[in-house]
Amino acid sequence: MKKLAAPLLILFFIVLNLLSCDGLDENYSNNPNHRLSFSVDTLSFDTVFTTIGSATKEFMIYNRNDQPLLISEIMLASGEETGFRINVDGRKGDHFQDVRIQADVNEPYLGSEDEVGFPVCSDELMESAIQFCKENHCQLSMHAMGGHAIDRIVDRVYGEEKWTDGDVPHLRIEHVTEPSQRAISRCAEKGIGVATQPIFLYAEIESYRANLSQERLEASYPVKTMLEKGVPLCFSTDAPATSWAVPSDPFPCLKGGVTRKAWDGFDCGQGEKVDIETAIALYTREAARVAGIPKVGQLKAGFHADFAVLSEDLLEVDSDRIDQVYVLQTYSNGEKVYDKEEAK
Repeated sequence: MKKLAAPLLILFFIVLNLLSCDGLDENYSNNPNHRLSFSVDTLSFDTVFTTIGSATKEFMIYNRNDQPLLISEIMLASGEETGFRINVDGRKGDHFQDVRIQADVNEPYLGSEDEVGFPVCSDELMESAIQFCKENHCQLSMHAMGGHAIDRIVDRVYGEEKWTDGDVPHLRIEHVTEPSQRAISRCAEKGIGVATQPIFLYAEIESYRANLSQERLEASYPVKTMLEKGVPLCFSTDAPATSWAVPSDPFPCLKGGVTRKAWDGFDCGQGEKVDIETAIALYTREAARVAGIPKVGQLKAGFHADFAVLSEDLLEVDSDRIDQVYVLQTYSNGEKVYDKEEAK
């Protein structure tokens, strides 16, 4: 029988002290009225044995203020004697110093005081997926839209060494609606890939207008900003989970990325639009690179001869008419597999 290492219920404590931050390289707050908040105040574990690893528990520390804060120390109350370890922003240990907590830019939805979305992936499932991908050197794909969800996966993977081969991102995040500047910087630094979908604003603008302020809406899906920061990024339709007549149709998605306007002409923020050449590259070459699919996405020697013949030249057609372009023929490996006229 294995020896019981702890009582049935273990209380897990972290000691926090806020530090005055004068003279540091960021404008940290030293306002004594600025406080941190926590997703939980106690972590409870079931029976723990010395020879069996315990479950991983997670909680979030929030800075609801308008300035970043610096935590002088995060530690286990009894240090190494507990037998536990903690992970802070991807770093493992039992004692951390000078932990930076950026200002929380996650605002509640319109009409709510605290609703900012909720996770649908448990800590255990996320950890098991990370472990599987590390062991098998394959890419991990996680879906995250709101700021908390994006920070959660970016911060967890940030401290890990890259586990995929070549230039394939070890983590690909789908959607990425409202990333923080910190998350964008970390994605660029670690080569974390982003697959985002302009079709969401284009096709589902009514929902965004009902839940986000105009300022937040215009700043969402910051494609241009992420590209300028060096984030590996691509476009996709997210078919079939798109509320559009033909979810797999790429042309409304291209139009949304180039015009940053919804189907009804509503302005979704001109500051984050890209030109058509960039949009095409994001949908082809960069999509293959971010997803880690070799020898596709380009007409290039040694690559698969996959291409489509279109009704109009995307580089010449007016941006407001991009969604009216359609496929005449499709070729795979150099062989014609679809012809619009023959399909009639």
